[in-house]
Amino acid sequence: MDLFKGSLVNLNTIHRIYDSLDKNSTGPHRIGTTLLIAVSTCVISLICALILWSLDIRRRKVIQEDNPPDEGLNIYTIVLFCCLTNFIF
Repeated sequence: MDLFKGSLVNLNTIHRIYDSLDKNSTGPHRIGTTLLIAVSTCVISLICALILWSLDIRRRKVIQEDNPPDEGLNIYTIVLFCCLTNFIF
C-alpha cells in the first residue's frame, strides 16, 4: 500500500542518521539529535504543504473568476431536448 511508504522511509532513514552521529556522544544525546532532525523535517514538510494549500486556494479563485459557472440544466431544457430529438428522428 502507498499509505505506509512515508513511514517506511522514515524508519529506514532514522536508523542511518542515528548510526552516522558521533559515536562518543551518549545514547540519550544521540537519540535526541536524531529525533530533532526528524521533527525538523516534519515541520519543513508541513510548511511546504501549507504553502501549496494556500497556492491551490488562490488558483481555484483565479479559475472561478476566469470561468464563471454555467447556469446548469433545468427540467425544461431536458424535456425540450428530448422532444426535439424524438421529433427529428
